[in-house]
Amino acid sequence: MSAGAPHTPAEPRPSNDLGASHAAAQSTRAGGAPGGSPHPYGRSGQSSNWPSVAAWRAADPRRAGSREVWLGSEWYTTRSRPPWRAMWLAATGEFVVVQLTGASDDQHGPVELLAVVPELATLEVGLRAWPQITGWAGSLPWLRRRVAEL
Repeated sequence: MSAGAPHTPAEPRPSNDLGASHAAAQSTRAGGAPGGSPHPYGRSGQSSNWPSVAAWRAADPRRAGSREVWLGSEWYTTRSRPPWRAMWLAATGEFVVVQLTGASDDQHGPVELLAVVPELATLEVGLRAWPQITGWAGSLPWLRRRVAEL
């Protein structure tokens, strides 16, 4: 996180385009999140970890074309490790973190499912302090704890 950089609210990310507005993100509902439950790790019997973004997308075809909303790309356990990106998927309601280790988006990994949250607004309210937390050592454990409390 750079000093003096403005913090913006979660912005939708359609495919590889970062240009969608925050208002559009707030008005979109997940509709049909698997299991219909906002419970962390919401689906019993299914994996909550994948080795890469490509493996994660391949495990559910709805993920491939879904709108993504990024909530920061500088989540750290410690400063010496690669950062993680947090994102919510509109088609599934999944809120995941992805370690940014690959040369391309599909090669990043691992991917960890933190929760299934059907409504983006639930995340936006529950994680409203995220712009001030991301970028710091220990920010990823904070994110995991906050999501578990939703």
